[in-house]
Amino acid sequence: MLRGPASSHATLTVRCAHALGALVLAAVLPGVRANGAAALPTLITPRAVHGMTNNEARRGYPVHLHDACVLYYNADVGNLFISDSSGSVYVNMRGQPRLPLRAGDLLEILGFTGTGGFSPIVRRTVIRIT
Repeated sequence: MLRGPASSHATLTVRCAHALGALVLAAVLPGVRANGAAALPTLITPRAVHGMTNNEARRGYPVHLHDACVLYYNADVGNLFISDSSGSVYVNMRGQPRLPLRAGDLLEILGFTGTGGFSPIVRRTVIRIT
């Protein structure tokens, strides 16, 4: 059994090999998760999010919305409602930095579906003003 610096180096080498293997598999099998389950499809419209059941949304589908129009934004409580030609959806902004958003601004939104009190929502978001 190795001890000291050689042992640390061997452990680091094994960890790097495992990480590299995971990256190669992710590149080769983009539609499959590491645990073997099929990857969830990315939702690209507010209607797709709002039309889900809360049980479906609980699975955390990835969301990527383009040209989402701000309907209402209240940074004090973290409320953001957006829409496009397909419909509208609530985006949970609680705990997010305050953004200089106004009604009518267009956004690109990355996030995940989550359960809401009324219907599914978008949470854990990254937002870019376009």
